[in-house]
Amino acid sequence: MELRANSRSPEFLKRPFAHGHCVLHTRSCWCAFSYPCLTTFPLPKDKVMKKIAIIIAATISFFSFNASAEDFSVKGYVLGQQMSACPENSVSNPGNAVLLCNLGPTTYAGADAVDHLVGIYNNEIISVMVQLKAHGRYANSGVLAAMKEKFGEPTISKAHLNNYIWKKGPLALAFDGYAGTIALVDIEKHRAANKVRAKASQDDL
Repeated sequence: MELRANSRSPEFLKRPFAHGHCVLHTRSCWCAFSYPCLTTFPLPKDKVMKKIAIIIAATISFFSFNASAEDFSVKGYVLGQQMSACPENSVSNPGNAVLLCNLGPTTYAGADAVDHLVGIYNNEIISVMVQLKAHGRYANSGVLAAMKEKFGEPTISKAHLNNYIWKKGPLALAFDGYAGTIALVDIEKHRAANKVRAKASQDDL
């Protein structure tokens, strides 16, 4: 399903959630402006990995270290934390390199979330993601304010897209209000995992 932002037909404008929101109760869907919205538990693995790839691409030319900002963490998880298997009662989603563990609904900065997950590679956490219930151009302003208070001013700010990224060396923390996602990623370790995944795919040809 795709709702195109450049459509101005009366039929399009009458659709529910036509302005930057998804039609809920589907496993996955696409918002206006081509932002991926993940609205169910567990989050589909292909959408999660695509979101992480977008974050890596967006931060490739930036380097920043703010010594006064608090260390990055999401729901108590930090990158590099040792973990060899998914926690009990989570949904395990293994792949060629990265093991995704869907941990279920939660809250983040007081906002409801439909799912949160950790990504494991070489027995350590290399990514954490939270899928907020609300999403849209002006959604989750309270979450953004809380993140700015805790982590300082973002390295990359795109207010017109409701998109902000904090970066410390190879670590990136991203807030995407349109898609309703919070993602914490170790860029270098995800690149290493991607190489392993690509080799496994080639070997399977």
